[in-house]
Amino acid sequence: MRDYYVTLQVDPRADREVIEAAYRRLARKWHPDRSPAPEAAAKMQDLNEAYEVLGDPERRRAYDLSRARGASRGARVAPRFGSSIPFTVLATAAVLLAIRFFGPLLRVPLTLAVICGVIYWLVRSAGRNKAGRR
Repeated sequence: MRDYYVTLQVDPRADREVIEAAYRRLARKWHPDRSPAPEAAAKMQDLNEAYEVLGDPERRRAYDLSRARGASRGARVAPRFGSSIPFTVLATAAVLLAIRFFGPLLRVPLTLAVICGVIYWLVRSAGRNKAGRR
């Protein structure tokens, strides 16, 4: 699946006006009548396709949903939420703190199983919330 945000060089959170301005800027650059480059026609076709989808609010909403589903299946998608600390680092720090404070309890297999289940549930629900947030 082609990433229309990358094609138009805009952030996924960009307003419609920003998307339109980016489309016009790139259309001036890649229009076959103005650009002698051999790939200009193909680039312009990609730009038109991206703008048709992102310029229409309903089609953009459907595209964003399909993009989020692709991310949950492991497809590479540009990050939507900026974070200076990756989620895995935070999860690792939380586990290390839990081991530090609840170390003696972790020797009991049932307690360890419950803690692992809670961590699994937290990671899964965080991924679903992130993908569903708009």
